[in-house]
Amino acid sequence: MNALRFLGASLAIGHALNGGTLTVVTHGFNSNANPGGWVRELARSISNYPRRVAEYGYDTTPVYRLYFSGGRLFSERVSGPTYDRAPSGDIVVALDWNPYSGTFTGSEHLSTEVVGDYVARQLAGVSGFVPELNGVMTQLPIHLIGHSRGGSLVCEIAKGLGKIGIYVDHMTLLDPHPVNNDGFESILEQLFVPVTDGSAYFGVYQNVGFCDTYFQTSSIVTPQGTSALGAYNRLLNSYIAFDGGYGSDHSNVHFWYFCTTTDNSPLPTSNGEASLTLSQRQNWFAQNEDLGRKAGYFASERGGGQSLSPAQFISGLNGRWLRDLGVAGVPDNRTTVIGREASAAANVVDLAIETGAEEQFVNFQLGGPIDIAVMTEGDSGVAANLYYQSDDQHQTTIRLFADEDENAVNGVAKEVLYSLPSTGSKNVERRPLQLNEVIDGLKPALYRIGVEIRKGTSFKRHRYSSQRLMILPRLRCDWVPTFENGVPAFNVVIRGLRDKRFAIEASPDLKEWIGIATGQLRSASTTELEGIDAWNQISRPAEDVHFFRVRYLD
Repeated sequence: MNALRFLGASLAIGHALNGGTLTVVTHGFNSNANPGGWVRELARSISNYPRRVAEYGYDTTPVYRLYFSGGRLFSERVSGPTYDRAPSGDIVVALDWNPYSGTFTGSEHLSTEVVGDYVARQLAGVSGFVPELNGVMTQLPIHLIGHSRGGSLVCEIAKGLGKIGIYVDHMTLLDPHPVNNDGFESILEQLFVPVTDGSAYFGVYQNVGFCDTYFQTSSIVTPQGTSALGAYNRLLNSYIAFDGGYGSDHSNVHFWYFCTTTDNSPLPTSNGEASLTLSQRQNWFAQNEDLGRKAGYFASERGGGQSLSPAQFISGLNGRWLRDLGVAGVPDNRTTVIGREASAAANVVDLAIETGAEEQFVNFQLGGPIDIAVMTEGDSGVAANLYYQSDDQHQTTIRLFADEDENAVNGVAKEVLYSLPSTGSKNVERRPLQLNEVIDGLKPALYRIGVEIRKGTSFKRHRYSSQRLMILPRLRCDWVPTFENGVPAFNVVIRGLRDKRFAIEASPDLKEWIGIATGQLRSASTTELEGIDAWNQISRPAEDVHFFRVRYLD
């Protein structure tokens, strides 16, 4: 088959969010992630993003609450199935860092630098938060989302992960406002707040693949947000009117983002705390943003937007990674992580099917299309590019596999193991991979291609390609000679792509073909790609006919 170019393949690296994604949502000053609150509702809305529901069904992604008690971090599952029953492989976390989010006295007198570093090490070091995961949460691709002071917190979580060599695929800052930092603190903060948070403006660190920031500067009583160096920055009050919602532009920023995760635009849009009428929602988004369907969360790979529109979001991509991959003229837009520790870290940055298959798209009402690479059973030459980071300290191996969903914990269809050379001093490296070995012999179906990278005996990270791979059944037939009243005939069993029409033909010389019969391939299950049809006692049309074939009619 002809190899078709995949859109944005060279610029999508570093921020792709595929199956098996860990999404962390957190709040700002003196707030929480209690039931009915906006943090929990945003987490629930992300878990049921229509693009994922169309593939896997409603409430099939587990939502957890991480919370502090006695100075320690604990977890509880608040909705969705256990992880081993989650076909999408996604986990959504509502991070509740109260009482540290709004108390500045006693043992709770902590900055986001302290809390963020602790949360990072818990996510990367505790395997019991999600028991069925069989490992730590950070083995999955990571998307961090934080509002207000929580914007500073997720920057510090990213920095803490960077110290131990873990890459963050995507970070979203919603009206970020650290206390006593970034140059816009109020007089009240200076007088009464004794802590200094980590920076949000300089908080896009070298281990962050993509960052987007949505902020406003129109608030007078409530805090204003800030842009972030190295992010795709969006000043909301420059083109929209925040009528309705909370009545506070600072809070309306996280409500704006919530609207981009849900498609209930014909009805009042509500996050449990505030609501918008349809006409108000129209005023909150630019015309080309389609009431929010093409904004905010759409920028994530899980939302389907970034890989298809890299030019729009390139300002938020990691320039150090792009330079390593040969993209000229890209500025260094990341802050160096100070105090990076020696570790066994190895990271999958992206996995992209590149050549050997045709490209199709499946569209959904909300979110970008799903990219499907199509090949025929038995074809070869299908290749992928693995983008990864490693070092020279430990043996690195990769496990390449085909899966029928996006959760490797519940089993895979087939896998192969490879050794992997280190990247040395590079931030990111590309290695071409041939998929023939891992897909050879698989039955026709829709597969997800995944990869796990492992350093030493314990550290591992994995992800799935954003493109699905559909293996179509090859048209084939079994001819069994027979006789009917002494006349030669055939019993024929034809197999091929379900619902396809076919023709059985004969020829004396392989030049002129005579039609014998036509039919359509049917299957007992609508989930199967292969169809079958059987024909008994197909008579030969003439004595001098020696060749037979079956072909698709369309």
